[in-house]
Amino acid sequence: MVLSQECEGGSSGGLAGSILGSGGRECQPRQGAARDATHGYSASMLMFAGLGVVGFVFALLLKRADRRGGSVLERRPTRASGV
Repeated sequence: MVLSQECEGGSSGGLAGSILGSGGRECQPRQGAARDATHGYSASMLMFAGLGVVGFVFALLLKRADRRGGSVLERRPTRASGV
């Protein structure tokens, strides 16, 4: 499974930035609502810990898929001739 071709590196970087930006926009109101409801930061900390666990599981699944696909993500890019 190839996530993006070598010439599409900017596209995948832009997509990652867009996802990170939308995540930051969505988490702040939820964090504030959780703090207002519980009058403390415990719920917010649990929310971010849960997001960290989800991210870790996703990373493990991506690593497993990469191994099955021939370790495309771990390969170093080759230099184009004439560069």
